[in-house]
Amino acid sequence: MKLKIKKYDEYDFRARPALEASLWQDEQLNSEVRAALLKIAEEFIEFLKLGLDIESVMDIQITGSLANYNYTKYSDLDLHILLDFDEIDENSVLVKEYLMSKKVIWNSSYSIKVKNWEVEVYPQDTKEEHHSTGIYSILNSEWIKEPEVPKQLWTSMRLSDIKKKVKEIKYEIDNIENSEDPEGVIDRLKNKIKNMRQAGLEQDGEYSIENLTFKALRRMGDVDQLYSLGKKEYEKSLSLNGGCMTQEQLYEDVVGILQEDTEWWKKRRPTDKKNLRTLIGDIPSAKGRHVKSGAPFTNDPPSYPGNKLGPGLGLLEEEIQEEDFLNNLKNSKAGDNLTFSVLKIVKGGPLDMFDIFVPGKQYIAVITNDNKINFKNTEKGSQTQTKEEVIQKLSSTGPICKTIDCNSAKLTAKSQPAAAAAPQGSATKKPAAISKDTPISNDKQKDIAQKLSKKYIPTASEGTLDKIGDWFAKNPFVETFQDLLNGLWDFFKNMFSGFSLGSALGLTDDKEKEITTDQHADLSLGYREIRDKFKGYKNESTGFKGYIHFLWDEFNINKKTAFVQNWTKKDTEALVKQLSPKYKLEPYIIMGVLAGESGGMPVGIHGQTQARPGSPEIAIRANSTAYGSGQVTQTTYEKIKNQVGVPHYMLWNPKHGIEATIATIANKIKTRGSLAAAMRSYAGTEAGGQRKMAAIALAKKQYD
Repeated sequence: MKLKIKKYDEYDFRARPALEASLWQDEQLNSEVRAALLKIAEEFIEFLKLGLDIESVMDIQITGSLANYNYTKYSDLDLHILLDFDEIDENSVLVKEYLMSKKVIWNSSYSIKVKNWEVEVYPQDTKEEHHSTGIYSILNSEWIKEPEVPKQLWTSMRLSDIKKKVKEIKYEIDNIENSEDPEGVIDRLKNKIKNMRQAGLEQDGEYSIENLTFKALRRMGDVDQLYSLGKKEYEKSLSLNGGCMTQEQLYEDVVGILQEDTEWWKKRRPTDKKNLRTLIGDIPSAKGRHVKSGAPFTNDPPSYPGNKLGPGLGLLEEEIQEEDFLNNLKNSKAGDNLTFSVLKIVKGGPLDMFDIFVPGKQYIAVITNDNKINFKNTEKGSQTQTKEEVIQKLSSTGPICKTIDCNSAKLTAKSQPAAAAAPQGSATKKPAAISKDTPISNDKQKDIAQKLSKKYIPTASEGTLDKIGDWFAKNPFVETFQDLLNGLWDFFKNMFSGFSLGSALGLTDDKEKEITTDQHADLSLGYREIRDKFKGYKNESTGFKGYIHFLWDEFNINKKTAFVQNWTKKDTEALVKQLSPKYKLEPYIIMGVLAGESGGMPVGIHGQTQARPGSPEIAIRANSTAYGSGQVTQTTYEKIKNQVGVPHYMLWNPKHGIEATIATIANKIKTRGSLAAAMRSYAGTEAGGQRKMAAIALAKKQYD
């Protein structure tokens, strides 16, 4: 049987006898709906980060078909926030670009519905001409432009004209990928559709052939397809790994690793005069185990190794910096200001207790009259801790200068200008600037290659990471910073262009290129062995909990890729149509199950979708490893995994997740004897099985 998508009413532009009843009462907006829309508008205004509030806007309006008589099931609530762009900034073009970007981020990140109608938010300039026959002010609870039931929308000839235009544009969109210049074709089509619609609105209003053509294309998903293709082509030109890696990001990653504030013994530390004089006992006031008793050395001093990890001078410098920082803090008085920057947050480290700092940001702390420290500009606003608590925590947990930039920290006394307050020990030099000719040692090449591979190929094992690192360390053509960048970019370009990790390293034969060597090895492991592998992951005590966290991380990483972001229900329908015959199942059965499990879209574990974060903790409490489009558990997948050919944790990929669903259903029907019994087993309860059968029945009407 062929999968046939039921024809919807894409061309239904008929007027309705009344406004939508769930939203309007006696042609006035429902009070409950009004309150909900005002709340959404308020949240969006705050999301803009422009220091505005709901009283700052000129108006908040509903427009479009749901403020009119021509609404259909495809309609959404067009919520317009009216702002004077000139009042925000004199560069109104820049303001418009910023607001449109925020609009796209908001509408793609949040799926908000009011009375089952999806809300589309739009920041509108007060000077912008808006074509609509129905506009309602939510702020003032009154019609700006009251809609009228049109006497005649179209003739049969007008409808045929619309269908003709739709067919022409659909043909062009469907053939974009066959063109020599996809980007150029996409840009041309975008402008064509935009100009066509605008001309129709200006000449004949909402019911023009041109505007109704646009509406039909949008209902059929062609407008979304066009923009998805445009995004795909743009990302293809700038990035690798579905948008996760760009050349700019790669550069920043490598520089970050080279300059990261890691173990002090890995940095070159200048032997400044102060450290040397302290070491040889030439500072009478100095105290500590590194100071020589008696007179200064007259000859070369004996070397002080510090400890086995590095030179004593570096250790001494670190200790002086930390001592100065703590002493300044201890001796601070009411009214003194402490400014400091955070380098990084270490779990369980000095700053972890507050959960109010982010790396790279400068903070201001004020000493209060009651001997407390008030952190003025944290991520959670003003926060206060006693001085004793702060000092005790900083002193008891690891090297302070790993988390606080001791070099730039300043304590400004109440009676002093800021410039007079630099602490001792601030003369330590920053790492030298990195140029394209900066030499990179073999050990550092290996370290960088391993760290980046772990970031961009999270499923790679330690053994594989070692092989990657060794390959770079032994490469005679990689000597400088620029050589390393070029080599890394070429390596990952090959990786994400169809070559598996195993084949890139010469670890597999050509028949096994579809999945990496490590993934192929994991496929042969039983589910208990897989869980044992992840014991300790995210510091979890059991393999089950560790595996849950790994599943969550897998989808969290991959949901940001263009592949997942651009996946649509049409892609699901097409794949179901393709795979169902292989397992001798009717397509509507699969679509019914997927509707209940994932809505036909990519999902991860327990609430994870393209737009929602989900929660590994909920999955742990539910004792469930249900994962992917069909929410197939790890134990269930064990029976059919070889048919799909990938480990369970790869079911984030909708192609694998959908096939796993189909194979699972086919296996359960075979073992249970009937579809109803298979659905009871799939759902785990009688009631759940009945719900799935109801969903399948609905899908049969839709897709049969």
